[in-house]
Amino acid sequence: MPPNDISMYISQPDSVELLAQIIALLSVSVMSTLFGIKFLQMPLKQLSYSRWLIFILFVLSWAFTTMSFILMHTHNGNALACLLSEIACDLFYTSTKIVVYLWLVERVWVVSSARCDRWQSKSYRFHILLLTPYVIIFTLMFIYHIALIADDGICYIGLHIYASIPLLIYDLFFNAYMTILFIKPLMRTTKSVGNALKYSRVRDVTRKTFIASIVSLLVSFANIFALTVMGGQTRGAICLTTCNIDVMINVIVIHWVTTNPSKKKAHGRHEKLDSISNEALTNSAALRETIDVKPPLSPPKTVGAKAHAKQTSDDGF
Repeated sequence: MPPNDISMYISQPDSVELLAQIIALLSVSVMSTLFGIKFLQMPLKQLSYSRWLIFILFVLSWAFTTMSFILMHTHNGNALACLLSEIACDLFYTSTKIVVYLWLVERVWVVSSARCDRWQSKSYRFHILLLTPYVIIFTLMFIYHIALIADDGICYIGLHIYASIPLLIYDLFFNAYMTILFIKPLMRTTKSVGNALKYSRVRDVTRKTFIASIVSLLVSFANIFALTVMGGQTRGAICLTTCNIDVMINVIVIHWVTTNPSKKKAHGRHEKLDSISNEALTNSAALRETIDVKPPLSPPKTVGAKAHAKQTSDDGF
């Protein structure tokens, strides 16, 4: 069989590709499930800026995992599908990273002591400015990408050193910087004794986001560092799989951070109270029918004051 005969790679995926497809299918399932849990009963018009970031992150992550699952079936022996696999990593995977960075910047602003608008905060504007180098890195990734078909028909994708090294350095710096920024607010809220409820909520937000920042740092660094060590290129199935795992872990962690357990407990208590109330009303109606007593007039309804929206609980769904 000549070296350029690639029919066996099209019809017979090896164990690496099978494992990669299973992980990709698992990633798609996880993204779909978490997306449904998070936004099933949340109208888009009620989404704040922070929630919009999470919504966009979930959509981009789902799109990337779905596209990678499809491309894994076709990229071997197909130059166009191999190129699309690299573009998917450059476009969707990088976009998810930018959204995660914007979300971390937002959380830094939330847990800071500043009580001003985002764009009136110098630290917020500075952190947004720190994202601008990603435009240059994004351009380098498109210019110095690798997407080739080997003689045996296997697709290899990756980045040349001119793009992988700047990406590795920037990703390490930004994630480490964001992680450090959460240490001071975490220590401050731990030592504070006044207004226990307020500081308890802020401390919970800070602690969870601090953990999310560490996870993002470790996962992203491991992914990009492994690609750099391997010479900037690897099999398309392996590259897409590592990016899928990276994206899936980040989405799971951010879902955990932005899930408010107190609201779940409150929802459970409300359901229990509603059940007890309905049972009491049923018994009362039966008793009235037995003794033939007219029901008392219902008291006039009172309109409660609108709840004050706090930014620290803005991400709780």
